[in-house]
Order: sequence, then C-alpha cells, then structure tokens
Amino acid sequence: MDITLGQVQFAFTIGSAMAALIATGIMWRLKGEFASKSDIRTLFDRLDKVEREQAGLAIRVEQVPTHEDIHAVSTKLAEVAGDVKALEATIATGMQGVRDQLSMLVKHHLEKA
Repeated sequence: MDITLGQVQFAFTIGSAMAALIATGIMWRLKGEFASKSDIRTLFDRLDKVEREQAGLAIRVEQVPTHEDIHAVSTKLAEVAGDVKALEATIATGMQGVRDQLSMLVKHHLEKA
C-alpha cells in the first residue's frame, strides 16, 4: 500500500483542522475560568484606588497626636486651669475693692445732697 503525497497532505489538513477545532473547544471551555483583560483592568483600577486611600490613611494616622502629646496638652490645661483660678481670686479681690470705693462715693454724694 503506497501512500501518495496527496494523501499525506489530506491527512495533514484533516489533522490540522481537528487540532484547531480541539484547541478552539478547549479555549471556549476555559473561557469562564480565566479573567478577561477588562476584568483585570478593573481589578487594577480598584487596587490603585485602595492603595491611594491606604496612603491617605497612613498620612492621617501619622498626624494623630501620640500619648505623650495628649499628656502634654492635659498637663498644660491643668496649669491653665490653676492660673484661671488664681486670676479669678485676684479679680474677685479687685472687684470687692471697686465695690467698696463705689459704696463710699455713693454715701459721700448722698450725704452732701
């Protein structure tokens, strides 16, 4: 049985067509298993957005006062509160002096009249 060149070419053509059909079938079957370029682009865009938000949060966290900062502010606030109480006492004493002087002036003018 002699095989001619035409038979070899026909067999090769049929084999190629079958291989292409099988490859197409495999690709079609696996199409749902792999992400499309648009899906990958969407994921990269979302990843970029999350990374930008994370960087913004990191900057904000760096700006949050530390325990030491809050303690220092609390200490200064206590000092200011003490200064305000001392100032209130000074003002109260000064106001009492003003009241006394005003009372003497009113009595003096009332006695004249």
